[in-house]
Amino acid sequence: MILAVLEARCGLSFATAEVYLNIAGGYRVQDPAADMAVAAALVSALSERPVPVDAVAFGEVALSGELRPVAHGALRLKEAGKLGFERAMVPIALAKDDSALRLTGFRTLGQFVDHMLGRGRESITSDVAVLSLSVARLDSRLRGNDGGGCGRRGGLTSPSHIAVRPMQD
Repeated sequence: MILAVLEARCGLSFATAEVYLNIAGGYRVQDPAADMAVAAALVSALSERPVPVDAVAFGEVALSGELRPVAHGALRLKEAGKLGFERAMVPIALAKDDSALRLTGFRTLGQFVDHMLGRGRESITSDVAVLSLSVARLDSRLRGNDGGGCGRRGGLTSPSHIAVRPMQD
């Protein structure tokens, strides 16, 4: 669904690419809060522009391209701060939250993509795997699952990542 919205609302094309999403330890992400992180990782992989290591992104992506806040936004921001993140990219409704993190809010996925591609307020300059992994960690901690595959003490063996590669003939 996120690929379709990125193509329809943001003008990106994944038609000539194979897209793989891997979450470490077989963890299943069912929380819509992961939508923005997945979109960030996809844009990063397609454009070869890394996502910042010090940033976390979360929020739901609607079919219209609107970014929607998710449950427990303030708690997620607090946990992100505890995990060492310095900034968060979130739906505009969460950007007004009283947080120790530097918050950047977006109304639409298009605005978020522009930001990711350096057409927004600042350029993005770091690592992709951290973002998708951090959403899994936040979701895991909110569910009280620190001992599983993605918890802080869970002993990750490989990072979560998204790969976008040109299709082979």
